[in-house]
Amino acid sequence: MGTTRSRERADYGPGQAAARAGMSLGEWRRAVRSGLVRSADVDGARWSAAVVERARSSRASIRTQLQVLAAPEYRWGQAPAHLLTRAQLAETGPDRPVPLRPGGPIRGVVHFRRGRDRLYLYDVREAVPKRAPTKAQTAAAERRKLAARTCTGCGKVAGDRNDLSRTKRLCPACVAAFWTKKFADDKQAAAAWAREVLDDPATVFLDSETTDLSGFLVEISVTDRHGAVLLDSLIDPRAEIEPGAQAVHGIGAADLVGAPTYAELAERLWAVLRGRRVIIYNVAFDTAVLRREVLRAAAELGPEPREAEDRYWAPLERSARWECAMAWYAQWYGEWDHYHRDYTWQRLGGGHRALGDCRATRERLVEMAASLAPAAPAELGQPVLAGLDA
Repeated sequence: MGTTRSRERADYGPGQAAARAGMSLGEWRRAVRSGLVRSADVDGARWSAAVVERARSSRASIRTQLQVLAAPEYRWGQAPAHLLTRAQLAETGPDRPVPLRPGGPIRGVVHFRRGRDRLYLYDVREAVPKRAPTKAQTAAAERRKLAARTCTGCGKVAGDRNDLSRTKRLCPACVAAFWTKKFADDKQAAAAWAREVLDDPATVFLDSETTDLSGFLVEISVTDRHGAVLLDSLIDPRAEIEPGAQAVHGIGAADLVGAPTYAELAERLWAVLRGRRVIIYNVAFDTAVLRREVLRAAAELGPEPREAEDRYWAPLERSARWECAMAWYAQWYGEWDHYHRDYTWQRLGGGHRALGDCRATRERLVEMAASLAPAAPAELGQPVLAGLDA
């Protein structure tokens, strides 16, 4: 009983650990020094059963890594002539009528593609004749070659496996069909989202204009799902308006004389937004400026606590549901960027005033929702989709 429990606790010295892992003591010690095997104690002289078992299951990989670490490295084309890759050993010619295979360890590593890839080199003098494959091995190899050239979509066999896509092994026709279906499904999903938003009584649209890209509010507007104004106000930012921003929205210091500050407008604003589904064209921008206003107002109430964001901004952020119309409209519009593997954002075209941009955002959703297949009037949400002037 005592011996069994001791083994279950699994403290093994180097000789015992190497034997249980199926390795020589020299291999085990080199693996430990190289970091391929981690010790179970501070002194690095004992190993647990779990560590030994992992080493046993990955013994072939460890041995390969030890050979790689011991082998010299070369750049492509600079290795000695007697060091060849597996593929080169298998080639036949006048001086080598029989294909060969490695008969010794890895003797070199050659790097290519700017170090991203590598090949192992073997000494041709240690190579041995390659055994002729059996009929079963030949048949299996032929099946693998055929499968590599077979489209997983339509089952047609291509002339070369490079004619198929790498990840899903699809022929050009199936690739085109895949993307066509993806774009159609994504567009319908975006259109369904737009219809659902427009049919939701909790929906409001919000837009703001600011002093600069990382500044404070100069204008904010909120409309309901029909486009009726719930809040539309200029705001004194108590900060200078950057000329570039003024050139975009056209709001200058003279326009803000007598306008309320955010602190004076905050209670009314959050009463409008609380419990609502807030749709914004580029939600990250507008929520960031609202966060800055909240934290600035909180700081002015007194010494800002360390948890100011959790105390002041987080509860307000959670009081509404924030959704980005820009991302959904990009998906519906369908201009795919292969480099970024995502849809390209589209301009809103609302004129860069808060109220106009709220209504332009609603127009985009109406456009999206109208592209769905015809539905019964009750399902469609007739009052919302009847027209832009509803």
